[in-house]
Amino acid sequence: MKNARSWSPFPRTVAFGAAALVTAVAFAIRYLVHPLVEPYGAFQAFVFACVVSEYYFGVGPALLSLAIGGLLGTYYFVRPYQTFASMITRSDVIVIGNFVLVSVFVIVLIEILRRTLYANQLLLKVTQSRHRISLYRENDRLFLSRKRADTAALVEQLLSRFDRTLLLQLDDERYYPQALLYRLAPSLGSRTEKGTHWLQAFHPEDRPSLDAAFANARSDSATPPLISARIGGAADASLLVLERLKFEGALATVLRLQDVGPADRAEDGVAPDLLTPAMESPPRKPYPFRPARIPK
Repeated sequence: MKNARSWSPFPRTVAFGAAALVTAVAFAIRYLVHPLVEPYGAFQAFVFACVVSEYYFGVGPALLSLAIGGLLGTYYFVRPYQTFASMITRSDVIVIGNFVLVSVFVIVLIEILRRTLYANQLLLKVTQSRHRISLYRENDRLFLSRKRADTAALVEQLLSRFDRTLLLQLDDERYYPQALLYRLAPSLGSRTEKGTHWLQAFHPEDRPSLDAAFANARSDSATPPLISARIGGAADASLLVLERLKFEGALATVLRLQDVGPADRAEDGVAPDLLTPAMESPPRKPYPFRPARIPK
């Protein structure tokens, strides 16, 4: 807390000039009332000047006020007036000494109090800054934790339905057909074969609606759109769901078969020959992926 020594906000030149001005004002007041109070209270006004100078400007300006006040008080208000030539008596020494001792005591006391107060203010500001930084860090930690939890939930949701996923579209605008789409549409060819478009896995009449659904997938919609399309050479249409998932700021579009029960498949028009044993089985348990396991 070494900065507590410079607790005064005023520049040094301004502080000394203001202390001299305060002392001049005190001298003017004492000079006006001198005919009424002489020969008493020769230095009383200068004590107040020292107190004001110390309280607002610091120890240096206060000592300057003490020196100027001592000279002016001795010259103008201690008998014989307006002269330093006469011999100083014992009473003069007591009066001048009393003024110096009282002024020095008050200056030291106020200086200690002002430094202590300023040091406490600095500590309070440092504490508030550290508290604010800790709050920001805690908010960031909670935000990242919530973000990781949301991402983990999305990954868990995607993996738990991965056996029904047909197609993925990532932010790079590329399409990634999944194993189920290749199995349901053998005409699509090998996954390593280049030049084969994913729309060839669907009936030609359903391709425009699928292409338009992917084109409009970036619009924010609370309900994922349902698409009826025929996969491969199937005669009946299957209900498809187009979802938008957000992973750490990146968006992915997922095309999958709708999760329906055996009693609803006939009503929804899902082709029975497209349902593999893996799809007919009950939904798998969620993938064991938890936020706590995400590496920091």
